[in-house]
Amino acid sequence: MDVDYMELRKAAIAEAKKTTLNGQLTMTDLSVVKLMDVVRKVDWNSNWEGQGQGQEPVIRPLETTAHSSALLLQERGIKPRSACDLCIKTKNKPFQSCVCAPAFRRHALRLGACANCIWHGREAHCSLRKDFVASGGKKWMFTLDLIVLHAGGLLFGEGIGRRLRGLPVPVPVPGTLQAMSRTPTPTTTAISAHKGKATSSKAAPAPAPAPTTGQQRQRQLALTESKVEMESSRRLAGTPVSTSVLGKRSASTSSSTGPELELEPRTKRTCHSKSKKCDGSLVPWPCTSTSWNDPDALKTIYSDLRRHMCAVKRRIEELDELAGSLENEMSRAESS
Repeated sequence: MDVDYMELRKAAIAEAKKTTLNGQLTMTDLSVVKLMDVVRKVDWNSNWEGQGQGQEPVIRPLETTAHSSALLLQERGIKPRSACDLCIKTKNKPFQSCVCAPAFRRHALRLGACANCIWHGREAHCSLRKDFVASGGKKWMFTLDLIVLHAGGLLFGEGIGRRLRGLPVPVPVPGTLQAMSRTPTPTTTAISAHKGKATSSKAAPAPAPAPTTGQQRQRQLALTESKVEMESSRRLAGTPVSTSVLGKRSASTSSSTGPELELEPRTKRTCHSKSKKCDGSLVPWPCTSTSWNDPDALKTIYSDLRRHMCAVKRRIEELDELAGSLENEMSRAESS
């Protein structure tokens, strides 16, 4: 049975509306809330006009929709490797840290502008946004929401955060369990690297989530925040600002001083002809011989195809509904 991922994020949307101006969310705000969970408390800036240290943070009132949008992004986004010009130069900023949304397939929410610039209404002048657009970045397409949800969320899909709360864990495809048992999961690898010990790649089934108290939720939020900041710093360190400022995959591998890796053979196993059958020797999508013989690459291909299929299916349903409504309107017009 198909899972309605949009329905699973309704609770997060309802919770976010409690913190916004008049309980309203823009279309972009909806994507921010649907695709990213809260990972940090808002780090309000202190009174910049006062003197001395140890000042109390100043919680500013929400007066515009831009203020609400900035607040939502500040709680959920990532910290870039280098803060934008406004966050570096000005003292009159609402938040201490510079936070933006990570990019996905060269697209970014609000084109990568940070929360401080959004708050001040100078989103179009944010240096992070300018660098992102200059490097070929594009405006966010809302059709990407479902693809990102299938991937586990914007932070999880980029490898710098946890899977969104409430989303189901993907079920392994029959026949690939043996291959998956030989490949360490990302969670197992991260734990092994953190503790410096070799761990088993076979993970025990996850227990059912137990009810958490308020103190436990605060501790989980702090752990999630520290993990996101640490992973985002690793992903953004040592790369050019134009390509890494929004959490893009590091391009340092192409400029490393080590020996160059042999390029993957370009032998295609693709067949788009309807007269030929796809019997396993030919497939109707771009695929090289190396990928066709690599279980890990095939699992990635399968995951992408499954996400694309769900997105196409939903789009077909939307177009069918639109066509049906147009036919009904035409029939009413003819009858009248």
